[in-house]
Amino acid sequence: MGTLFSALSASTSSLTAFEKALDITQNNVGNASTPGFAAQQTNFVPAAFAVDGGFTGGIARVEAISTRDHYSEQSVRRQFSQLGSAEQQARTLARVQSNFDISGQTGLSGNLAKFFQSFSALSAAPNNPTARQAVIASAQNIAQSFQETARGLAQASADAGQELQALVGKINQIGTDIQGYNHQLLTSPTPDAGLDAKLQNSLENLSELTNYTSTTAPDGSVTVLIGGQTPLVSGDRAYAIQFGTASPGASSAFPGGTPPAQLRDQNGQDITAQVTQGQLGGLLQVRNSILPSLNGDPNQQGSLNQLAQGFAARVNTLLTSGNISDGPPPIPGVPLFTYDTVSGTNTANSLAVDPAVTAQQIATIDPGPPEQSNGIAVKLGNLANSSNPADQINGLDFTQFYGQVAATVGQSLSSANDATDLQTHLVAQARSLRNQLSGVSLDEEAIHVVQFQRAYQATARLVTVLNDLSQTTIDIIK
Repeated sequence: MGTLFSALSASTSSLTAFEKALDITQNNVGNASTPGFAAQQTNFVPAAFAVDGGFTGGIARVEAISTRDHYSEQSVRRQFSQLGSAEQQARTLARVQSNFDISGQTGLSGNLAKFFQSFSALSAAPNNPTARQAVIASAQNIAQSFQETARGLAQASADAGQELQALVGKINQIGTDIQGYNHQLLTSPTPDAGLDAKLQNSLENLSELTNYTSTTAPDGSVTVLIGGQTPLVSGDRAYAIQFGTASPGASSAFPGGTPPAQLRDQNGQDITAQVTQGQLGGLLQVRNSILPSLNGDPNQQGSLNQLAQGFAARVNTLLTSGNISDGPPPIPGVPLFTYDTVSGTNTANSLAVDPAVTAQQIATIDPGPPEQSNGIAVKLGNLANSSNPADQINGLDFTQFYGQVAATVGQSLSSANDATDLQTHLVAQARSLRNQLSGVSLDEEAIHVVQFQRAYQATARLVTVLNDLSQTTIDIIK
């Protein structure tokens, strides 16, 4: 009789086990598309079997085991972090590139060409009032182009700063979310697949924003270190990072330049160098490296300001070396352009035509010897492609120098776009591998449903039979 009841008890336990197995399968199917969810495998733990000891075997319990593969998770995050960096650089550089036109039709490029052409036209008719007025107009246009380009780059820098602030806020929010998940894991008596999915999804989202390392404790909680060094989350504590700008040093070459963006930890320590990937790393690269190379910072003048100063200074030098008229006495030429001579990083933004200069004050006479009535105008027209070192910057004439600056931006954007295409492919590849290892296969789950249902039904019949036998035995005894 004891053996009969033992068999009945074992069968009932099996029914409970198969029911839980079906629940696990149902949970897998229901969360097949849930971000961060890893399929749960059913593990049947056998009960002790020893006939002499009265242990009839069967299923003791069912455990849900996560199929999450941490190596594939890390691969996805690593590729995702690099994708975030490339995409952010591509977006930001596209806005920066809009300030440069190398077609020669508009913007700085077009107005440089028109400025030199206006002096070439003046050299053919030095006393023509229309040609002289055209020089003033072209000078005003080129000054305006320098100002607009400088302001466009300054706005791009300001926009990048605002985006950096927003990204820091997102990172801190994800850190707070992870802290909350860690707290639940530390206080939860049993593993929670749904909570684990939320945690892993947050970690993946974080990887798009910045590079970090994470370690998982035996209790399931994670520690997140930005750049592998600065804590963002540790257990049930979160540490916010901060955004700001660096203070110019006392020995800065250009103290008026826009200071670089800076990231700090909770204690105010500079951690900018630790962030190299993700949207934050990509944006820092543009904000602290590419934009300053164009518009300057406390340590460099910037190529746009360098071009503005070199161009304006050379034009003024040539004009003041010539004469407006022979006299007597000869009337010397006057400078055409004004600009900030104190702050080198403000040259392009401040470049303007001196309002006191009239068309009749444009010097065209080269006193020589020999004297040439159009000599200065000829020299200014030749600045478009001069081989004279005095008319060049770093061995390039002004047109070539501008082309080099614009090309550098274009090359950076092209590289960012190429990296985006490559990383998009690598992310898809890493996710595909992760899905093979940890994803939910609806085909497999369908097979499991059929298997567990059949096992449940068979066990239920056995329980019915055992129950009838038990009742019969009791009736006989009575």
